[in-house]
Amino acid sequence: MRAKIMGAIKNKDTKEEFCLAKALWKRCYRYRIHDKTVFGTHDLSFKKYKIAIFVDGKFFH
Repeated sequence: MRAKIMGAIKNKDTKEEFCLAKALWKRCYRYRIHDKTVFGTHDLSFKKYKIAIFVDGKFFH
């Protein structure tokens, strides 16, 4: 029961995601965050290169 509840928690805009996004932006890679026009539940997407990035963070409670 508890695993089902914890699995339903969806994190967006995490610290790890923003650190990666900031580093990519400094290197002149332009991306979209949570783009609805691309299929899936990715964090960052590059339509030009047809790449989607999923950022897995840690969840402590």
